[in-house]
Amino acid sequence: MHPKPPLNSRPSNQPGSRQQMTGDKAQTRTIRDNELVSANNPFPEIPVTVPQIIRQAGHRTYQRGVAYQRNREVIRYSYDEDERTLTGLVNGSTIIPYEVTVRFFPAVSGSATFTARCTCPVLTDCKHAVALMLTTLDRAAVAKKALSEHPGPVGVPNAGSHGVAAKSADVAEAKKSADPLAALRASGALTTAAKLPAPDAENNIAEQGTAAHGTRDEAQGSFALNELGSSPTVLDGATSKISAWRRDLSSILSARQDLAGIDSMRVSGALDFSLSVSGSYARGRNMPGATPSINLLARPLMASKTGRWIKGGLSWETFASSVGGPVGRHEIYPEHERFFAELYSIARPWQNMYSSHRDWISISASASTLLWDVLARAEDIGLPLLVNGREVNYAVLSPAQVRLHAAAEEAPGEGAGLQLQAALSWEGREGELLRQLWLPAAHCHPIGTPRTGFFALGGLVQQEYEQAAKAVHWKTARPGALDEVGRESFVQKDAQEAPTEEAENSAPTIAPVQGERVRYSPAVPELPEGVELALIPLVEPLDAASESLISAGTVHIPAAERATFQKEYLPALSRSIPSLTPDPALALPRVKPPHLVLEISFDEQVRHDAQLSWHWEYPLNPFAEDSADEASAQDSAGASDVQSLPVFGYPGEEGGEIRDERFETRVLRSVRAILAAHPALSGLEERRIEGWETRELLSSILPKLRRVSAVQVRFNGTPPEFVEATDALIEITVSEGNSRDWFGLGIAVKVNNWTVPFAQIFEALDRGADRILLGNGTYFSLRRPEFKTLRTLIAEARELDDAGGELRINRHQAGLFSELESLAASVHTTARWDAQVRSLLELVEGLEDTDESTEKGTKKASDKGTKHNPAPRQIIAQRPVPAGLQATLRPYQVEGFQWLSFLYEHRLGGILADDMGLGKTVQALALLAHAIEEHRAASERTTECGESVEPFAPFLVVAPTSVITNWAAEAERFLPEAKVVTITETTAGKTPLAERIAGAHLVLTSYTLLRMDEDAYTGYARTLGRTVDEFTGEQSAPEGWGALLLDEAQFVKNTGTRAWSIARAMPARTKIAMTGTPIENNLMELWALLAIVVDGLFPSARAFRDLYARPAESGEDPAHAAATAARLRRRIRPLMLRRTKELVAAELPAKNDTRVNLSLAPGHRRIYDTHLQRERQKVLGLLEDMDKNRFTIFQSLTLLRRLALDAALIDPEAYAGVSSVKRDYLVQQLPDLLEKGHRVLVFSQFTGYLKSISARLAEEGIGHLYLDGSTRNRAEVIEAFTSGQEPVFLISLKAGGFGLNLTEADHVFIMDPWWNPAAEQQAVDRIHRIGQDKEVHVYRLVAEGTIEEKVMQLKESKAALFDAVVGEGEFASAAVTAEDVRELFAPAVER
Repeated sequence: MHPKPPLNSRPSNQPGSRQQMTGDKAQTRTIRDNELVSANNPFPEIPVTVPQIIRQAGHRTYQRGVAYQRNREVIRYSYDEDERTLTGLVNGSTIIPYEVTVRFFPAVSGSATFTARCTCPVLTDCKHAVALMLTTLDRAAVAKKALSEHPGPVGVPNAGSHGVAAKSADVAEAKKSADPLAALRASGALTTAAKLPAPDAENNIAEQGTAAHGTRDEAQGSFALNELGSSPTVLDGATSKISAWRRDLSSILSARQDLAGIDSMRVSGALDFSLSVSGSYARGRNMPGATPSINLLARPLMASKTGRWIKGGLSWETFASSVGGPVGRHEIYPEHERFFAELYSIARPWQNMYSSHRDWISISASASTLLWDVLARAEDIGLPLLVNGREVNYAVLSPAQVRLHAAAEEAPGEGAGLQLQAALSWEGREGELLRQLWLPAAHCHPIGTPRTGFFALGGLVQQEYEQAAKAVHWKTARPGALDEVGRESFVQKDAQEAPTEEAENSAPTIAPVQGERVRYSPAVPELPEGVELALIPLVEPLDAASESLISAGTVHIPAAERATFQKEYLPALSRSIPSLTPDPALALPRVKPPHLVLEISFDEQVRHDAQLSWHWEYPLNPFAEDSADEASAQDSAGASDVQSLPVFGYPGEEGGEIRDERFETRVLRSVRAILAAHPALSGLEERRIEGWETRELLSSILPKLRRVSAVQVRFNGTPPEFVEATDALIEITVSEGNSRDWFGLGIAVKVNNWTVPFAQIFEALDRGADRILLGNGTYFSLRRPEFKTLRTLIAEARELDDAGGELRINRHQAGLFSELESLAASVHTTARWDAQVRSLLELVEGLEDTDESTEKGTKKASDKGTKHNPAPRQIIAQRPVPAGLQATLRPYQVEGFQWLSFLYEHRLGGILADDMGLGKTVQALALLAHAIEEHRAASERTTECGESVEPFAPFLVVAPTSVITNWAAEAERFLPEAKVVTITETTAGKTPLAERIAGAHLVLTSYTLLRMDEDAYTGYARTLGRTVDEFTGEQSAPEGWGALLLDEAQFVKNTGTRAWSIARAMPARTKIAMTGTPIENNLMELWALLAIVVDGLFPSARAFRDLYARPAESGEDPAHAAATAARLRRRIRPLMLRRTKELVAAELPAKNDTRVNLSLAPGHRRIYDTHLQRERQKVLGLLEDMDKNRFTIFQSLTLLRRLALDAALIDPEAYAGVSSVKRDYLVQQLPDLLEKGHRVLVFSQFTGYLKSISARLAEEGIGHLYLDGSTRNRAEVIEAFTSGQEPVFLISLKAGGFGLNLTEADHVFIMDPWWNPAAEQQAVDRIHRIGQDKEVHVYRLVAEGTIEEKVMQLKESKAALFDAVVGEGEFASAAVTAEDVRELFAPAVER
């Protein structure tokens, strides 16, 4: 028999419920009213109509929203039916789309139907929100119409047979498929919806208003539209039988770009140029031969329906919002729109601030080199270029270089004169054939300041330029450069050889200007005939000398003065301006340039050091021809026909008159550009380099320097060799330390026969070095992952050891050492380390192997659909369950006993963190039975030898007072042979503790008595367990109690309490913390427990906080937080054991967890809202100093939580007549449950509220029991319930949160949520534990629109901390911070 669901609820298998599975059986569902459902429509309807939108937003805003909808400004949207919230992105007037959120409410006369929030300046109820709602209504209407024509659940076999027959074969076939959207696609609904036609406000009101109500059937899944025109994605539903790879590939193939604009309605754009010629007042107009310059202007045009080019409302400012944003907002092709947007973003910053550039922008004024990349794309995207509205043949050429072009004026030969002019040139070599293409630079028109390129005219465009010049009274105009294209090719066998590095490159090279860095040239472009406009970028911006040469035009040198030119001007000219390779027929002499010489002298004693020096060498005779032998001698020892000068000159220096400052500046600029990437070598002064700097120079810098034609490199001595080692091996050594728990840790890296201490490696990694160089020239990389991991582990070890100094490791840090050991090629340890730690290390490795095998097994099992039960690697010695234990242990309890015995034998501590109700007490008693048997066997052995043995060291159990009696009963039941002593009062002035517990095996006391009698418990412990160390032979410190067992150890989680300090200092052979919630509020609580039971694992609270707590709890970097939590789990894994009910108690019945949302009564709501406003203002003003005002803040929070339960809790007289919806709901549900024989627990944190429930139940004649912290006859009350005297038990959350076993009940009502989910879980586990044979139902009552909803959200947002660090199956909230409090008081969306 199962009870019917509570009122206003629905079965959890309905699609509208939120389900969260824990294991295979636990379920959670949320109960809501009047949810909107559309089982077959993948575009859910929203609960609003067009008249409601007009009434609330206004007619004017509505009309603007309609325009935005028609223009397809809505990018994407999704609708959350549970939250009744519509969210989306809508294009606006800015680059970034606006984010819109609309929340809908039930229609009430005179109240708002929705509230809309937008990131636009209007903020609320704006045109963007209207467009979003109209778009959603339209898509839902189109999809609904398609489905109405083809009814039946799409994709469900045979479902279509109950509806109207399909109208086409495609739709009929689609209905049979497994695709839930097949019929919609076949019917064209998705395509139609993507076009988003404008809704008709008058004709479609009835159709669009049908979204207000609906019923939800067994839906196949809920859908959310991710992008307009794309297929909806199934978010939830029945498990798909399609294999994962098919599903992934189908998703990839079905993904589509936004197709907006790829249709017949789009037209081509065009870039229209205008040749603006300066007028009659232009500077220099009256100079002889002056020609007008052109300001090249550009504007966007578009094609009309008749094929003409028109403005069409386009201007540059219309593309401002398209820069970096979405396109497709205009009638031109999207790629053309993007072109205009990018061109405008580049050209706009260079426009004159006094001129309007709405219609025209100046291309000539743009100084950005990015301009040419954009213009080059015009041909690729099919964008026409116009000049004055007429299409022209154009070309965007590859980058050119401005060179000095020399040609003979008459017939070639010595007797001919020379003609020199600047040319835009391209030069390439094909074998011995040199090809050249050039345009006269003086006849081209510049772009940018400095000049980044030119444009050249020809044909009709040149004629238009000449006519424009004539119209403003210019006498002459520049000739058309495209009408004077120069082409040449000739064989040049004695061409300058490129450096070795370049010779290996198959690309042709341009002969460099003297002193210039050698550059690779693009292939000579093919300039087709008939080109009227050529856009020509430069390889680099124009320098002053080249610009002067262009201004000079053509320079004529008569034949009679040619010798004077060659002697006096040619050397300096060849150093100043790059030149095209001259035709051999010109017979120009070869000029020897100056050189910047780098001399490198290697130290023969210190092989990897070198001395660097720089100087200039100017040839005394620049026309002298060097033989091969002379060149070799010059390279090795210098030559007498050169003059050496320092790198940097100074006034009055000897020989300074021959310096060419322009040439030197250009060379030094090239050299510095090379050295800039190597800061250690960036200076040009004389200096010494060492080690790795030498290798950087030889391998990285010299090849680049040799590409600079004016740089020579000379070696004095033999360059050293550098060899990379790939076999760097890590060695780890553990040595004896200065205490029992601490050992020395040595780490080194062995490379061939060299041993490198890790301190050197650690220092190199800290500097950011990526390699280490050894003295023999061998180096090895530090970028290997094991070195980075090693550095992290060593940093962690140093941080954990507060002592500082030499690197040490604690015997408890086996998890850390295991990771270190996995990186090492060899490990050397001591006998004492092996004896104390090796078994723990094996346990760590065994757990890792078990995790790996479990993961693989689970994966295989999930693929086969079967359940996997892992068989863990047996590391812990398998001891039989002690015969004295009168209990049959379950398998997981046997495993827990083996683990506890392992820790006991190795004198280690740990945390037994099993889920509540899994029998932690009986496992601890099994350990006690084992210890008694071991002591008895040792006594028998020593008696035979005539020796004595130390008396048995008793186990001390410290627990809450309410649990002590349970411990005594369990011990008497399961271990009757043990002598149990229960301490119920302080020993001060009474019988000493030693006398009371003489001969005891188990001592039971409370945390209160431990705190009061600290000296008695500690003093007695110091008399127990002295032994002789087998390694040192010295008598050890007293071990103390046989075991210190801290039950409900969360009572000592606060490090500021005396109880924690006493427990940490208490001597004991082993310490075990027993708690189902080792983390309740934050990770420092886990440290508090670990500091007690395994003090050496994390000795420093500060280090633990910095290394683990803060990164794991911070939400700034989720990936880092997850990695930190995983690392912490590895560290504590062997010392903490946790099992959950879902994993080890599969026979437990299901636990159904239901959240019941209840609305406050109108009068209650008004009272709550009034107090909420007052408390919000007060609390928000106190959050600046959270620590100082914490008590006041939590007073306000508690007041609101009590007010959400019952207004009478804060003022019984004033609010005596105000009903409590939760109390009414409980009283309404109980009769039906009790009639069916169910027994009920009711939990609340407020005893006043529990008493009001008790009074109400008494009025209704419902029998019940009551328990809170003030109850004296606690045991009698519990016995009365377990014996069946009353069916309802009212319990305060803290009084009944632990120490109770109430499996007789099967229904739990939690009347109010608490910050800490662990406290609630403790209460629930009073009935959902071992021994329960009935299905458990938990109802969490939440008052809608109150702080309780915020508390639930806070718990959910913090719930992953426990799971990430400790294990699966539990929740824990983090400490409440100021930010959390702000979120609690964040204003809810208006209702």
